[in-house]
Amino acid sequence: MIKITDHKEQAISRLLAQYSDKDNFKSVIEGIAEMVQDSEDDFYPVLELLDINNATGLWLDLLGSILGQKRLGLGDAIYRSLIYSKIGRNTSNGTYANIVSVFIALTESTSITFKELDYASISLLGNSLPDPTVQDLLKEYMQAVVLAGVKVSEIGYQYDNPFIIASLTVLNPDGGGFSSLASPTSGGQLGTLFA
Repeated sequence: MIKITDHKEQAISRLLAQYSDKDNFKSVIEGIAEMVQDSEDDFYPVLELLDINNATGLWLDLLGSILGQKRLGLGDAIYRSLIYSKIGRNTSNGTYANIVSVFIALTESTSITFKELDYASISLLGNSLPDPTVQDLLKEYMQAVVLAGVKVSEIGYQYDNPFIIASLTVLNPDGGGFSSLASPTSGGQLGTLFA
């Protein structure tokens, strides 16, 4: 929400040329615009309380109850992400964009691997480890986003340096294989699968 702070100036700038030099008419328009500005100045703080990005505590609980998302004893930040995912679940039509946006809201991942596994089966891997409470809800929530008949088979976390066994002739630059005694921190990392 963007607060408008110049109702009076906008109203005057929109006057037709034939009225711009009429002082009485301009005064009426300025008076009305000032009342509108006063109303917005008074009401804007209430609007900010109901903005999901700014809401906290009971105000966030109110928004969650309107959408049908329980708090589950979570803090405001995690509860806010559940509310965003609930909006996505409520409005989803099962597209790739819907699935990814809800997954991002739940995991805060910046990199996502989306794979079609088998007929009507998908896998979602993100690069951010979600809160343990959210991990327990991920599969149920993501299943509510996809189309009927599509199964969310895998949901997990992938490291930036995944473990990959490269063939003898082709080295894979996207991941590492085994480490060695000389360099124990080299090589790839194994991810975590939640569901």
